[in-house]
Amino acid sequence: MKNPIYNEYKRGTSLGWMLIIVLASIGALIHYLRSVDNQVVYSKNQLDSASRQFDSQMIPLLAFAESMRRAALLKLSLPVAETSDSLTLLSLQTADTSVHSVSAEQPEWQMLLRLQPYYELQADAQPLIEASYYLSKQGFAYNGAAKWSDSMVDDLLQWQKGSVQTLKFETEQMFIPRFSSRYAALMLPLSYESKALGCFVYLLQIDSILTPLYNNYPQLDFMLLDQSGSVIGSSKAQPPQSIDEHLLHIQRLATVPWSLAIIEPKTTVFAAGLATFVWHWVSYFVLLAALLLAMRYRYKARTLSPISRLLIHIERLAVGQSRGVRHIPEGWSDIFDQVHQLNDKPEDKSE
Repeated sequence: MKNPIYNEYKRGTSLGWMLIIVLASIGALIHYLRSVDNQVVYSKNQLDSASRQFDSQMIPLLAFAESMRRAALLKLSLPVAETSDSLTLLSLQTADTSVHSVSAEQPEWQMLLRLQPYYELQADAQPLIEASYYLSKQGFAYNGAAKWSDSMVDDLLQWQKGSVQTLKFETEQMFIPRFSSRYAALMLPLSYESKALGCFVYLLQIDSILTPLYNNYPQLDFMLLDQSGSVIGSSKAQPPQSIDEHLLHIQRLATVPWSLAIIEPKTTVFAAGLATFVWHWVSYFVLLAALLLAMRYRYKARTLSPISRLLIHIERLAVGQSRGVRHIPEGWSDIFDQVHQLNDKPEDKSE
C-alpha cells in the first residue's frame, strides 16, 4: 500500500532545505549590508577625528601669526630710533637682494628690525611654518635672514607675479592653497592708522601638516580640498583615476577654508563585509539545517514510522493474519486495537 504521507514528507524536506538556503541568504545579506554601513560610518567618524586633529594643529599656528601681526602694530607705534643695523631686502621688481641700513625715515624697516626675534624663534615655535615673508606695498620683501636662497626667491616672485592682479593688502586673513608646487600659504595683511602697509606670508608644507594624521591613521588616505573643491596638489593623497570606483568622505575644517577628505576603494569597503556575509550564511545554514534535521527525525520517528507500521498491520489483517504486526509503536495502541476490532466484526448479511 502506498503511503501518501511519505511523499509529503519528502516534499516537505526538499522545501525545508530550499527555505533554509533562502533564509540563510537573507540573514547573511542583512548582516553584510549592515557591516558595509558600519564601515562607512567608522570611516566618517575617523575623518571627523582627523579633522579635529588638523584644526588643533592649525590653532597655535594662527595664534602665532596673529601675535606677530599685533607685535608689528605695536612696533610701529613706538618712536623711531637711530640704529646702525641693516636689513637684507628683496626687490620684487628687479629680483635683486640688497642690504639697507635702517633709518628713521623708514618706520617699516624699524618695525621689521624689532620683529627679528619672531623670525629667529619661528622654526622652534611653529614647525609647520617652513618660511615667512613680509611683503611691502613699497615693492620689497623681507624674510628675517641675512641671505635669500634661489628657490625662495623663485617661488616668491613666481607667486607674486601670478597674483599681482588679485593681491589686496586690505583683505582679511587669507589662505593660499597653491603658493608653489610644494607649499600652501597663510597671508595676513598689515594696516596701520587706516593705511595698508603690506602683508605677512607664512609658507606651509602640506606634507608636514598631514604627517601626524598619517601617523595616527595609517590605513586612511587623506587629501585636502580648497574652497572650490579642487584637490590641493601638495596633499599626499592624489585624486584617483576613476572617482566612481571610490568612496569619498569630506569634512569641512573649522580653522581654514578648506576641507579634509579621505578616499577608499569601494572594493575594499564591500570586500570588508564579504567575510561577514560568508560567516553569517554558514552560521544560519548550520543552525537551520540542524533544526530541520531534528524536526525531520522527530517527525519520522513519531509519525511516519508508526503510520508505516499501521499500513503493514492493515495489509496483514487483510490477508488473514489475525494478529497483524507484533510491535506496536508507543502511543498508537488504541488505533491498532480499533483497526483489529474492525477486522474481527462479522460482515452484515442483508436479508
